[in-house]
Amino acid sequence: MSRKRYLLFFVCFVAFLLPLDTDAQLILPVINSPISFNLNPNNPSPGEKVKVSIESYSVDLDRATIDWFVNGELLARGNGLKTIDTYAGELGSETSISVVVRPDEITEIFDQILIRPMHVSIIWEADTYTSPFYKGRALPSTNATIFLEAYQRAKDTNGNDIPNEDFIFTWKKNGAILKEISGRGRREARIPGPLLFGEDIISVEVVSTDNKYSSKGIARIAAVEPHISLYEDDPLLGIMYHRAIGTEDTIPESDITLAAIPFYTSVRNLFNENVSYVWNVNNQDILTDPRDPFRIILRLASGVVGTAQISLAISHIEHFLQAAEKFWTLSVTRESASQRDPFFRTVN
Repeated sequence: MSRKRYLLFFVCFVAFLLPLDTDAQLILPVINSPISFNLNPNNPSPGEKVKVSIESYSVDLDRATIDWFVNGELLARGNGLKTIDTYAGELGSETSISVVVRPDEITEIFDQILIRPMHVSIIWEADTYTSPFYKGRALPSTNATIFLEAYQRAKDTNGNDIPNEDFIFTWKKNGAILKEISGRGRREARIPGPLLFGEDIISVEVVSTDNKYSSKGIARIAAVEPHISLYEDDPLLGIMYHRAIGTEDTIPESDITLAAIPFYTSVRNLFNENVSYVWNVNNQDILTDPRDPFRIILRLASGVVGTAQISLAISHIEHFLQAAEKFWTLSVTRESASQRDPFFRTVN
């Protein structure tokens, strides 16, 4: 073995024995290594397929023989083999990816990275109203506030969960860093929602304080318009949230209490004074109890069969763009009046 080959092999062997403080997101190559790694995705989740590639500005990789090792076992070998596919391990695992590049007969270049999988997701909801038993989150109308929480999943090599205080959270809105809500342990955030007809891209970059783990979560949040749903308010059973009254519907009797639900307005309960209700029945404005403005009593003469035209306009006193209007045509028929079933279900 020539002196040049012996020295290069000795340097590579020492480099192999040195502890590596790097992972799939934060890549620390061997000192003075001409090789750099790229990962796709850059922040792999547990069990996710990863495309690993190398590049160099000083070595002609297309003419070199390249050996790829995963956890010390030869995975692939070929001339100009600059890319391989592998998989990230489970939480708490480390997957080592090594390459040996031979650009000529006497030179060997070694380098390595470690993949430490981690997962980050963003959970969010707006400060807007939804009815009890609503299947979904509260969506933001214009000027609403968004509550965010980054949920990170990471374990050390002993299988222990890494505490929240050991991570630095960098929140961004449409690419701009939100310094006032970013920092160590700051997994929760509160920001203004998107503007009318707008959409915001919220991201959070989570990096452990020792730089061994990092990942990123992204959420797309679009503004919606407030929505009104109408329900029967039964004197014994309460508001019948399971049955929304359709825009053209029949009601079981001529004396009924109706309750309007202002979905996606910035209130926490129906009695909030910041939402105004303007009711109209058969072209007549209806006065409501200021303490209970979301309810009206629809009362026809006893035994009358007919139709009522109802409209309702709501608006938020502080956020004037949070407004909605809806119309209903409700009919009382002899059949509907004789077949009262409080749990009859219709589609809104």
